[in-house]
Amino acid sequence: MPSSPLPCIKCGTQFEDGHGGMSPDNVMPSVGTQFSSHGHYGSTAWDPMSDPSELIINICDPCLVFAADAGLVLKGTPQITDTVWTYRPWKLGD
Repeated sequence: MPSSPLPCIKCGTQFEDGHGGMSPDNVMPSVGTQFSSHGHYGSTAWDPMSDPSELIINICDPCLVFAADAGLVLKGTPQITDTVWTYRPWKLGD
């Protein structure tokens, strides 16, 4: 397990521990967001099928906001049931 959060996948910014030292794994970034994936159908890089593994990446808040302002981030919202979702561009404060 890493001793500090992974750096931002976009710019390389190193994060402080978002748990304030209260968690033994130290993977939660402060002033950033963590994303995980259990695989993606269609990916030639990450689709482990029945393997329960996951990938984790971190992105700093400035890079996430920059990407959102460029229209590169979608926000999904469940409709009626969790099986139907709508997606629209995400912006800070949304």
